[in-house]
Amino acid sequence: MELIDSLNQVKEDLQHSVDNLNKVKEDLYEQLHTTVAVGPYDEEEVYNSVDPILSDNSMDELEGIAERVGEVFNEIGGDLPERIRDLFDTDALEGIKEACDHGGTLRELSSFKPSLIEEEYLAGAHNEELDIAAQKASDAVAEARQDLAENAEDNAKTMLENIDELVSSLENMIDEL
Repeated sequence: MELIDSLNQVKEDLQHSVDNLNKVKEDLYEQLHTTVAVGPYDEEEVYNSVDPILSDNSMDELEGIAERVGEVFNEIGGDLPERIRDLFDTDALEGIKEACDHGGTLRELSSFKPSLIEEEYLAGAHNEELDIAAQKASDAVAEARQDLAENAEDNAKTMLENIDELVSSLENMIDEL
């Protein structure tokens, strides 16, 4: 009976991880994509390379989930049959952790602070130049955000794919338990 309870707890932990990963993936997808018209009646979701708003909170949440998944697997992995252990996608987990790295392009995008650029442009402006300085600041912020978004695009796509792969591997493990 104790083994069955233990397996049920493992299944619950893994299912909880799957649910959390799916939720954070949905949040990240919405933050990184936009809808564009592709015809008079059709729309398509595409990566938003102009002005995505990727939040630090979502990246922190994903990083925390990835850490917990790794911890759970390390705790239970040795007790699982090899055929189930082999279903775990460590590459996808490592890819997610790498995407969350604080020196990476996605973290640069999520921690972007327009106010720093705005302050730089507005600091030396006199009242009569304020409108011009504000427009230049706005243009500089838009350009900086777009550069960050373009630099992060491949990593964003890979991160979302890694989440899908990890979810799939966890679901396969749950099915086998």
